[in-house]
Amino acid sequence: MRNKTSEWFECGVSYLKQNDKGEIKEVKERYVVEAPTFGSAEEVIIKEILPYVTEGGVTVRTVARPKYQEICFSDDAKDDKFYKVKILTKEINENDGSEKEVPSFHLIQAVSLETARNAVINTVYAASMADYEIASISKTSVIDVVIKETE
Repeated sequence: MRNKTSEWFECGVSYLKQNDKGEIKEVKERYVVEAPTFGSAEEVIIKEILPYVTEGGVTVRTVARPKYQEICFSDDAKDDKFYKVKILTKEINENDGSEKEVPSFHLIQAVSLETARNAVINTVYAASMADYEIASISKTSVIDVVIKETE
């Protein structure tokens, strides 16, 4: 697995696309885009989706900053889904010694919930000495992640 920490935006788009039966239908999809601003995320997703549009244009319905900053990518072609994982890490307040749980979020590319869970244990937190707990794993509707091209 490859990890990438960056500024990410979730973009909801709709466009007309020809299906397997030859019918032109509106599709609604969600993508994650690496970009510095909301405006540039919108530009990137339009440029990325336009080649797949049968007729008309692309409507960007939503652009939102997700809670996660790190995405774990798989090189295995079977891993075609994305899962949002919430991790709780225990931190101790140095002043009073109290313990609190601090949430962090990751987007993991995997084939199943179990594979995503194993990726967290064996990759993301493999070298960590922190006391952590996987609080939740949920399948997302993300189709793909668009990474910023290096110039």
